[in-house]
Amino acid sequence: AGGMRLLVTPGGCSGYSAEFSVLAAPMDGDAELMVGDVRVFLPAESRMVLDGVTMDFSESPTHSGLSFFNPAAAPCACSSSGDAAKPAQATVSLDSLKRH
Repeated sequence: AGGMRLLVTPGGCSGYSAEFSVLAAPMDGDAELMVGDVRVFLPAESRMVLDGVTMDFSESPTHSGLSFFNPAAAPCACSSSGDAAKPAQATVSLDSLKRH
C-alpha cells in the first residue's frame, strides 16, 4: 500500500542528486504517480527539477541505478568535465540506498 518517495535536487556537473525513501503514504504536497506497479511520491521541488527530464533505470556490469537526461542542460564547464558523464546525466547507485 506504500510507495517510494523520490526527492531530486540539482547537483553539480552531473546534473542531479536523488534521495529515496519508502513511505506508507505520500507527504503533504506530494504528487502520486504509478510507474508500472510502483507508487512514486514526488514532492513539488522534485517535480520542478524534473520538468522535461527523462529518467530511466540503467544496468551495466559496473553499476545500476537511475539515469537522468535533460535535453535543455548546458554543458559542464568545470575543470573535471573531461572525466564527467554526459552533461546533465547522473546515475544513482542502488548500493548507496540503505534501510533506515
